[in-house]
Amino acid sequence: MRSNRIIPNPLRKGDLVGSSAGSGPINPTDLKKGISFIETMGLKFKLIANIHTSAYYLAGSDEQRVKSLNDFLIDPEIRGVIFARGGYGVMRVLPRINFEAMTTDPKIMLGMSDLTALSMAAFNLCGLVTIAGPMLAVQRAHEM
Repeated sequence: MRSNRIIPNPLRKGDLVGSSAGSGPINPTDLKKGISFIETMGLKFKLIANIHTSAYYLAGSDEQRVKSLNDFLIDPEIRGVIFARGGYGVMRVLPRINFEAMTTDPKIMLGMSDLTALSMAAFNLCGLVTIAGPMLAVQRAHEM
């Protein structure tokens, strides 16, 4: 485990955030509500390519899901990644996630459930502090 902690800068109005679907497919109605909620906070929003993809119980193939997340991690305009929902799937792609990008350009990473595996790996491998919290396409998150 690394002793150095990396704490990403807080999000500010006008920042661009992305939503990653590392696990299960997204309910379009809940996604739309979640995006509206994020935009009311003054943030700009970008969806990953596989946000509406479904492969069995996942939001696309392992390759699609890890590529989409890695694309956000290396995109200098993205300042935060809000995971769309939980479920199972991130654990399957952990070895292919670009943890080096988390060190060179730390971003807010927000979510829970299956994201716990990614959060623990990010903290242990590169010291990145992530946030356990509401996910984008979970209705209760934007009814608070």
